[in-house]
Amino acid sequence: IGFEAELRTTLTAEFLRGQREGWIHPALPCEGAAHLLCALIGGLVIDREIGLTGGKKAIAETLSRLFRIYFLA
Repeated sequence: IGFEAELRTTLTAEFLRGQREGWIHPALPCEGAAHLLCALIGGLVIDREIGLTGGKKAIAETLSRLFRIYFLA
């Protein structure tokens, strides 16, 4: 739990830095985005652990679009 909390804090700080530098969308709520990203990754890890490995290509394409459309400036 400590590692995940630290990761969320670090991601939030990096998203804020990205907004200041102009490469993260200015309207992105950075803390919420960090929590969402960690939740997505955690869910994908759990899926893999229980054997739900189908749809990898679709997931990768969707995550790529999600970042380009909503995260990046």
